[in-house]
Amino acid sequence: MKAMPVRWNGWSTTTIATSSGILSTSNGGYLNSPCRFVLTVLGTIFLALGVVGVVIPGLPTTPFLLLSAACYVRSSERLYTWLLNHKVFGKIIRDFRETRSISLRSKVISIATMWGMILLSIFVFIENLAVEITISALGAVGTLVLLLIPTSKKGRNEFE
Repeated sequence: MKAMPVRWNGWSTTTIATSSGILSTSNGGYLNSPCRFVLTVLGTIFLALGVVGVVIPGLPTTPFLLLSAACYVRSSERLYTWLLNHKVFGKIIRDFRETRSISLRSKVISIATMWGMILLSIFVFIENLAVEITISALGAVGTLVLLLIPTSKKGRNEFE
């Protein structure tokens, strides 16, 4: 058996020649290894955090879904395919994979809800100055990361 790594649209896949034909898998070469199990567990945790992020303002959905997809593409072709074909989450991942960008609407909503929850936490729930500063700094980093990701062209006119 000979494994040949293949890059498709920035995502890693492996094509394996077997005695019964060619097996193409998106697990990045982690067949039959503990890494495959660890990546599947991490992908599931990230997916759960992404699902929670849908209903809890301030917890981002898209980054966790992208992390989940990155883990699944290297560990489980079945879970990766399921995630890409999911009627709610699949579109987010496919759009990012194709354009390497996020819509303006998603950026605005993400930053607004993140800072809404940060400010609510700082002024209502948290009384420790060090924790308030830490949360503010993490919010600034999160905002910077979102701003550094390119804005998709189709999303530019969403608020105009």
